[in-house]
Amino acid sequence: MADQRQRYDAEFREGAVRIVTETGKTIGEVAKDLGIKETTLDNWVARARQRARYGWGNKWRVSEEHPAIVAFVNEWPQLSCEAKAKLVRGLLLGRKEAIWFEAGSQFGTRDYLGQAIGPKLSARLLGACRRVDVTELLGGGAISEGYRADLLQAATHTQVNDAGLIYAQGLPGMPNRPVRYQVREVTDAQAAQLGVERATAGLPDLAHTLTETGLGQQYQDLLARSRADATPPLAPAILHKAFRAE
Repeated sequence: MADQRQRYDAEFREGAVRIVTETGKTIGEVAKDLGIKETTLDNWVARARQRARYGWGNKWRVSEEHPAIVAFVNEWPQLSCEAKAKLVRGLLLGRKEAIWFEAGSQFGTRDYLGQAIGPKLSARLLGACRRVDVTELLGGGAISEGYRADLLQAATHTQVNDAGLIYAQGLPGMPNRPVRYQVREVTDAQAAQLGVERATAGLPDLAHTLTETGLGQQYQDLLARSRADATPPLAPAILHKAFRAE
């Protein structure tokens, strides 16, 4: 499926942001003048403000001092409307800054997720689901192209069926083709071996929790500040320490 999004080079994006920040014009006015979508320019401006606020420079380059951040959100539909809106905002602003959100949901339609989020996702993985989930997440032509996740049979308490089989789009380094991928279960022994290999390679131990790294109380303090409507500028610092400690 062809990507219909317009591509703009860095010089154009930076120039558009400067017009907004230096002339006092609204994002809507500048977007109209430049012939681009208002939401597109809004994301550029927000991303520039993020970079300036947290000292990210022009692009977050993953390193020991600037680690990638991955947040997993299980059962997207259980979030409040406000949290869903913030998650979508995070998806749009964070994916170019090595801040990635992974979210799981039983269904993928607009009424279930709160809005149509398929075009906003850089990668989509579909297991056994409904036909409408396929078309809403992958586009109207996905069924005819062969993305038939709707034909997969979900596991039950007595039958494995097609558990572990998925269709995917947007996987790094992989072509977008209607191929069934098999997700294989990792046994305890395999997980232990992977842990040894990661340690040997100097990679972080993914089994550590905030409590185990000594950052549990700092996280609780951050939550308390957030509930009090205070701006929590220490959030990136706490996540940074967590990654460094692991």
